[in-house]
Parts: sequence; C-alpha cells; structure tokens
Amino acid sequence: MKPRLLVLAALMVSFVVIFTACQTKEVTSAKVYIQQDNWDKAIEQLEMAVELYPNDAEAHYLLGEGMAQKQNWERMNEEFEKSLKIAPTFEAQIKSTREKNWVNQFNAGVGKLNKNDVEGAIKSFETAVLINPNRVEAYKTLGIAYTRMDDLEKAKENFKKVLELEPDNKDAINGLAAIYFQLK
Repeated sequence: MKPRLLVLAALMVSFVVIFTACQTKEVTSAKVYIQQDNWDKAIEQLEMAVELYPNDAEAHYLLGEGMAQKQNWERMNEEFEKSLKIAPTFEAQIKSTREKNWVNQFNAGVGKLNKNDVEGAIKSFETAVLINPNRVEAYKTLGIAYTRMDDLEKAKENFKKVLELEPDNKDAINGLAAIYFQLK
C-alpha cells in the first residue's frame, strides 16, 4: 500500500512541477510584485514578458491589469484584447476588471452630475466609455451632461451612439427629440 502512495505522490509532484515550470520567470516575478502591491515593478516584468513571449495570454492579461491600476484605459484594453485573441482563459477576469472600473467611473460621474460639476461628470463618463465602449449608460449620461452644457452637437452624438447600440432606447430617442425641438 505504501509504495502505491509514494508513486502517486511522486506523480502528483511531477505534474505540479511540469505545469508550473511552463510559466516564464518574468510572469512569475510579476506575480510576486503584484502580491507585494508593487505594480511598477510588475509592469516592468510584464513588459519584458510580452516582448519575449508575445503569445503568452497570461502576460498580456496581467499587463492589462497593471494598466488598469495605472488608469491607462486604452493600454488596458489593448492588452486584454491581445490576451483574449490568444486564448479565452482570462475572459472572466477581464470582464470583471472592466466592469469594476467602469462602475467606479460611471458612479463618480453620476455623483459629479448630481453636484452640478458637469465638466467633471463628462470626464468620468468619457473614461467609462474608454473602459467599456459597449455600455449605453455612459453615452446616455454624456448626452444629458452635454445638453446641460448647451453643447447640443455632442449631446446628439452621444444619444445617437446609444441608438447604435440599442435602437429602441427610449431615453436616447427622447433626448434627441428634445435637442431637435430646441434647434428649431
């Protein structure tokens, strides 16, 4: 019985060693830096990893996470898209990161809009659009904010974007109708 357990234990250890050995030293180092909350060093390692191993989905995913930490939304999306193009492995994590950051920016915009900081709200909503351009809520509230600033062309542009994504969106239809009524 004991020899069987020893063989089974040896096989399990071999399995773990083989599959953890596939991770590059740069990604391993980056993970250590991430655990230490040292994103600058992690990003350095991940930049090297994606340069040396451009088909490493995990390196691109983690670099996207680093860019999110630095609020570099365009680069975050680039790295996430590269990761997803290579493999869908990190799709759930990518969706979660985008959602969390989108919600933070959108809620910040709503708070600013409620305090009549329309310019600040516009910046937050535009950032939300950068993080996830497929969510209509940011475009809709951008339309409202631009209407408040009497920038009807930008308001119209954002309401039209809502309708591209959701052709039956009544808020966008009403927003456009109000703008066209004002322009008469």
